[in-house]
Amino acid sequence: MNTKYIKNIYISFTILIIILLQLGCSSAPKTILLGSAIGGTAGGAIGSQNGNSGPGAAIGALLGAGLSYLIMKNNDKKSSPKTLSPDKLELDDVESPFLKSPKIRKYWQQDKIEGRKFIKGHWVYEIEEQPVWMQQ
Repeated sequence: MNTKYIKNIYISFTILIIILLQLGCSSAPKTILLGSAIGGTAGGAIGSQNGNSGPGAAIGALLGAGLSYLIMKNNDKKSSPKTLSPDKLELDDVESPFLKSPKIRKYWQQDKIEGRKFIKGHWVYEIEEQPVWMQQ
């Protein structure tokens, strides 16, 4: 092969890789598809030097799909939010202030008619004193 042809293949391959790397993948199938496309292209380009572009593309596609799956799986673990359950928190030694319950008044509202509305009797709850912090 002449060097001009090989140089054109490398330039095309580089441009294709740059374009493919700019694509965002939001799901597993897209990530694996992109990885296998990049791997297949790379394997085909490398294999074309020896005249084995078909097997090179197939091996590259398999390697690209496998690596993209592993990278995506690793990124999912890192990006998942970490939460602490209340049983794992050790708050026995921590003194926290006490919250006093609010004072609530409860009364029965009789049936009434307001204009064209009939309002059925019901319980009404009013907060007379807001909850406050207290020390134990």
